[in-house]
Amino acid sequence: MREVRRAVLIAIVFSVACGAPRLPADVDALADQYVKLVLAVGTHDSTYVDSFYGPREWRQEAARVAMPIPQIRDSAAALLDHLHQQESIIRTQSDVWRLRFLAAQTSSLIQRTDLLAGVRMSFDAESRGLFGITAPALGESSLLPVVAALDRQLPGTGPVSARLEAYSRKLAVPDDRVRNTVLAALAACRERTVEHLALPAGERVDVTFVHDRPWSAYATYQGGYRTRIEINLDLPRRPDQILDLMCHEGYPGHHTQYSLLEERMVRARGRREFQVQPLLSPASASSEGAAIAGVALAFPESARLDFERDVLFPIAGINASEARRMEAVRVLSDRLTPAGTEVARRYLDGHMSRTEAVVWLERYAAMPRPLELLGFIDQFRTYVVGYTASTQEIRLAIDEASNEDTRWRVLEQAILANVPQRD
Repeated sequence: MREVRRAVLIAIVFSVACGAPRLPADVDALADQYVKLVLAVGTHDSTYVDSFYGPREWRQEAARVAMPIPQIRDSAAALLDHLHQQESIIRTQSDVWRLRFLAAQTSSLIQRTDLLAGVRMSFDAESRGLFGITAPALGESSLLPVVAALDRQLPGTGPVSARLEAYSRKLAVPDDRVRNTVLAALAACRERTVEHLALPAGERVDVTFVHDRPWSAYATYQGGYRTRIEINLDLPRRPDQILDLMCHEGYPGHHTQYSLLEERMVRARGRREFQVQPLLSPASASSEGAAIAGVALAFPESARLDFERDVLFPIAGINASEARRMEAVRVLSDRLTPAGTEVARRYLDGHMSRTEAVVWLERYAAMPRPLELLGFIDQFRTYVVGYTASTQEIRLAIDEASNEDTRWRVLEQAILANVPQRD
């Protein structure tokens, strides 16, 4: 009891310092306090706040106060306890959902403070605490048939990973044609998305090109229905991979997700908790899963092949005779994606050295540049579960839908995290 009172006292001190009410029953104020705690963690972890477009003074105040990690944790624990208490007395479905969402996000924030304080745990415990996900174990026997099928598709002889790298470089979009290929893919993704989802008026994506990044592309939502997508030019990309990126980062992916959340939740309902996106949270894993699952909705297989062959290949200046084989290679490569999560588990749990992880990824995932993935894992650790386990859940729900319109409604629900449509 003494520790609980101490946590509440620290939370009150933090609330006063940041201009927030003292652990109030009002759900809006509880949401504001959650946002300020996310910003407080961001003063210790520069990657934690993926996006924030709320009041500028909140971020300035978080930087000025610079609350130590132990106090952030205690404040978050007190907030979490208060959220659980409020759920027992709040009756509207919308507010109950908000409290549960805030509780899940706050619980994840607490785990992040533990990790920043030096606490170490197993891969599964960490991913469950940060993202609410435990990825299923994956054995080599389930991967080898896929690698064998990829072996049959690729030209030449030798290790499959090396041949996949050579094949991808052969079909890589030349540097002087990347921009036009990217913009054409982005425009097509948008065109197909707006047929099914009503986007806010004036929404826009700006594309920039960068070097020396640990990812292929990155979308930063800036508020006001604007997103900046950065494309890493250091990684050669085939036309199909560029299309994947533009769907994932743009339409119906991250830009669409955050634009809809701003329009329907922040502006229409005043839900300021959606003005901040912590990189490590259940919401971020759901966002990645929905972004990946949405690609197949925007471009079903037959339509995708036609678009790549008839539009992207000519813009990229690449012979379209390889379009069909390229699609077969892409489909098989996608089936190997969960191998990245499995190697992350073994590597981070100490069951596999870095050298062993490289060899394993080359053999069982046919991965051409495994050090890139390992560098990502070194920096973002269990984040990879969002690309695999979360995606599988959303894809299953989409596949169970009876028609195209219903499938888009399932994706829309995933984007809005099953937010009740009416209070």
